[in-house]
Formats: sequence, C-alpha cells, structure tokens
Amino acid sequence: MTASVDEKRTAFWRAVVAEVGALPLDVQLQAVPRYSDDRVAISILSFRGIGNAEVACWMARPRGEAIGVLVQFPAYATVLFPPVGYAEQGMITVSASVRGHHGSEISGVGFPGLLIEGLPSADTYIYRGVYADALRAVTLVARLIGHGLPLVLMGQSQGAALSLVAAGLTGQAVAVAADVPFLCSIREALALTTAFPYRELSAYLRDRPDEAEEALRTVDIFDVLGFAPQVTCPVLMSIGTRDPVTPLAATRALARALPLVEAIEYEGAGHEGGGMAHRVLQTKWILNQFKNARL
Repeated sequence: MTASVDEKRTAFWRAVVAEVGALPLDVQLQAVPRYSDDRVAISILSFRGIGNAEVACWMARPRGEAIGVLVQFPAYATVLFPPVGYAEQGMITVSASVRGHHGSEISGVGFPGLLIEGLPSADTYIYRGVYADALRAVTLVARLIGHGLPLVLMGQSQGAALSLVAAGLTGQAVAVAADVPFLCSIREALALTTAFPYRELSAYLRDRPDEAEEALRTVDIFDVLGFAPQVTCPVLMSIGTRDPVTPLAATRALARALPLVEAIEYEGAGHEGGGMAHRVLQTKWILNQFKNARL
C-alpha cells in the first residue's frame, strides 16, 4: 500500500476503535442451568455493538480457579456451541457470535452473501461491524470478566482473522491460535481460488464492474495482512497446503508478516488445517501460553 492508502486505513481503524470505546459497558449475563454441571457453569453473555447490533456469546466458567481467559470467534456461516471442553481445563471461555451469525442475526443479512454485504463503501461494509464486534468482545471480556487473567484469542478461518484483528487492535492478548486464516492477502486469494466464500466476492466484482475498484480498495482496508505488524504476541497458525478456501500463497504471506509466529503446514490438508491432530497440539500450546503468562 502507498503511504496515502496506509494513512487512510490507519485513520479508518482509529475511528472504529474510538467508536467502540465510546460504547457503554453494558454486558448482560443469563445463566443456562441445563447445560451446566458441577465442573462448568454456562451462561449467555450479550452486549450491544456499534450500530446498536446485539451480539450474543456463550460463556463457560470452570467451577474452580481459572488459569486464564479464552475468547474464540466463528468461522464463516458456522454456529458456536457452549465451550465446555476448554472450561473443564480451567479456562474461562467466551465463544462470540459476531453479527450475522447464529445468535447475533441481523434482518436481511446471512449466508451466502455476508462477505459482500454493504460493499462497495468501507463505511457501510458489514465487516466494519463484524471486526468491531470482535474488538468489543475482547475489550469487554478483558475488563469485566477476566479480572487481570491472561487472555488468549482463537478461531478457524474467519475466526482466525477476527482473532488476529482483535489482537492487533487491542494489544491485550498474550497469544493467538489462528487456524487457516481467511481474509488475508485477499486480492491474491481471489486470483487463486473459485471456492466459497471468496466466490461471493468474485461474482460481485464481475457483476458490478462500475463498483469493482472501490470494492477492492475497501477489502484492502479489511485485509488481515495489514494488521499483522500490530500482532506482537505469539501466534500459532495451521496451514493446509491444499486448502481451497484460503490458498497456500495467501496464508504464507500472512505468516511472513507476523512478528512472532509458529506456522505449521500440513501437507495435503485442506481447510481443516490439520484436523484433530492440530487441535490436540493447539490445546497444549494454549495451556502453555497461560502458564508462561502467569510466571
């Protein structure tokens, strides 16, 4: 990006951070006894984001002492469930459904189509609100739930992108677990894949040529690659070498841009990014990050 483009991007996100910061600290908690047991307490946590959008989250608390806080974000079009397993290992875990996803629906917005909602303008693009929801979730959880405990962010695909963006904008995470990140090196990815969700954006650019250049300038502002230098905490990334959704060249470009990253490439893997074997490794890594942060 040229200096002028970079300055515009910086000003854009500075304004978003300020708008989120001006919102009231209003978190609602509702216990869900039917999912709770003697080891984990489950609640629904909700808050209002920018534009007065309601964002719903699952929260799982260990009954005993917590070792840290884990915030996870959804992949594109997915539904998050109560994160019982992480809480059983001592983590206060919040699974945040950003706007447009289950529990945080917006009338007329859904899948397919979320990726192009509000284009071509950056000010009306749905991901302005989606990224702001991730930022707000992290700041609220850190301030009102975490009480000084170390904070780790995680997610797969879109969830990985949101975790990295929130880490870069808040500086509050001690680590990020980012699997097969979506929305990185977007222009390059568009040239390399015809898979969904990028296919939504490719079709938009083809069908609306008069809006294409503005739309591409907008997605440049939201490209996770631009947030990478701000993510100064350790990052564990999984990469599938045959991933049709987030092409290898795009994820490698993101890995090169992150200051402190361990990028594991799974030969022949697709968008599962290592599957269960990586989940086991990832959980051990997260537990170790909490341990190191508390030393």
